[in-house]
Amino acid sequence: MRRSGITAALIASIIVIFHASASAVAGVPRKPSSKAEVLKEAVVAAASLFAVRPELRTDSRVVERVTTIESVLALLDGHNEPDSLDVLTSLSSYYLGEAAGGLYRCLIIRKGATIKGRLASLLASDDNECARRFNSLPPSERRAACLDDVVYRAKLRAMLGQIERGETCDELP
Repeated sequence: MRRSGITAALIASIIVIFHASASAVAGVPRKPSSKAEVLKEAVVAAASLFAVRPELRTDSRVVERVTTIESVLALLDGHNEPDSLDVLTSLSSYYLGEAAGGLYRCLIIRKGATIKGRLASLLASDDNECARRFNSLPPSERRAACLDDVVYRAKLRAMLGQIERGETCDELP
């Protein structure tokens, strides 16, 4: 019986996450238009699920059914088209977890000059995609899924600085 409880909780969380994810700024549902956007939706769904329901990270029945954020980020690493770089950069406002967050930072640093302008544009804008996207969630759940704006801006500045200094990352596969 416990198994059905976890499954119901997992399904309910995923429905809430995808419902919030599917709404554009105007509230009009949209479908991902590229492979990179589909991969982004998988990253956002998994990261948000585990942020909102951290106890599910230790339930093997859930973990083995949810694609790991790290594996999806690795797939995004292989895409270097402009729209794919936009999608990769747009993940910067989401809380991805410690391991995936470190991998994400490394992927961004590895992209270097090809992604630097996109990071600078995000830093110059007032937008925090994650907070905007999940504004219908209760504040505690939104804070679990999204970086606080101050932390988000500091993260962007740090990654830009690492790229400008020509730093490398040894954490990449």
